Amino acid sequence: MTPASRPDPPDVNRAIHDRIQGYRPQAKSIPADEWMEVADFTREAVRIAQPSTPGVATTELKVVAQFANWCRGQSLPLDPETILTPAWVNEYDRQKLRGSLARKDERARLRRIAVAATRKAPWGPVPDAVRRSPMLPPYSDVELALLATLADGQPTSRVRDAAAAILALGLGCGFRSREIIYSRAGDIEPGPDFVTVTTYGEAPRRVPVLPRYAPLLRKLSTRSPDARLVPGGDRLDNVMKKFRKVGGITIQPTRMRTTWLVDVLNAGVTVPELLVVSGMSTTHSLLRYAEFLDRRPDVDLYRALGGDP
Repeated sequence: MTPASRPDPPDVNRAIHDRIQGYRPQAKSIPADEWMEVADFTREAVRIAQPSTPGVATTELKVVAQFANWCRGQSLPLDPETILTPAWVNEYDRQKLRGSLARKDERARLRRIAVAATRKAPWGPVPDAVRRSPMLPPYSDVELALLATLADGQPTSRVRDAAAAILALGLGCGFRSREIIYSRAGDIEPGPDFVTVTTYGEAPRRVPVLPRYAPLLRKLSTRSPDARLVPGGDRLDNVMKKFRKVGGITIQPTRMRTTWLVDVLNAGVTVPELLVVSGMSTTHSLLRYAEFLDRRPDVDLYRALGGDP
């Protein structure tokens, strides 16, 4: 079965659709009669923005519903091109979000949804300082050993297996958070010479597992094909919050992916090959990893490029 022939497991798109259609805010947050006036606008704006998981959809529905209800109270028309603009989002931020602990997150979500839901509103590109988070280095060998200890130090076999699966999929396959949380045992293909894992969704692909992490995934492949490798919800961060801390080390999905990218580039994978196995669509971000890559001594480089074939 090819990646494109199977829906994202479980049917995430259906779950997101159902979450959007079934959303109702608490009456103490938005009374039922007020919700009726803003419900269609709220659902459509979030639908257009294509949230990545049902949990993200719920969060964004709450944010948009509050914004839309505030606009309704200002007698503004519930038209995306009219209210999902920098001017009105800024005014809402000034009047309603000031002092909120989640102010930065809510404003960022509103901006993302507004950009997706409008065509004429004057949203410029996100400044680099806002868009690009600081580059975290790959895990060192010492830190990787501590991470293995973290997995072994969990209180039950179920949690130990979940922690180990997160590490194997993140460090061994370079999977993103969403790809990790929806991976199933049936996605693992244990061959005689190597193990591969197929991920589905926005960047479907089949990825060979780095040898260090292959034995664990071979073991997990014997489970029921539909069994989630990381049970416990649709948000990886919520699963990891329950992990017992060991040795002062924490699992960071973006840092695991950085570690994997550096490992495969150091192994000699070409850029076109990297695009295939990483799920990247462009090479724009690759320069960020250059400082972490191995460099051959000059004599070896000169011999490789200038020596006789």
